[in-house]
Amino acid sequence: PSLPEQLCGITPGRLSDDSIARALLRQAAQSQGIGPRTITAQAPIIDLLRHWPDALAQTRRIVGADVMLVCDSAISRYGLVHVSPA
Repeated sequence: PSLPEQLCGITPGRLSDDSIARALLRQAAQSQGIGPRTITAQAPIIDLLRHWPDALAQTRRIVGADVMLVCDSAISRYGLVHVSPA
């Protein structure tokens, strides 16, 4: 499969859950601020992240803080990362 197919899965023009979960972990790892990072996303994304304990542990090591997962069906499909500003 092509790179766009890998990123979007079977739905052209829309990122796969896997791609969204990876992007949220990357955002959390690169975020600036103090305290825990909170990843808020729809249930399928949060469920996927819960099955990646090694990736979550690595993100925690990078930021030096906890990474919390919050399920919210009202949030946009792409989710968000929250951290308190320094």
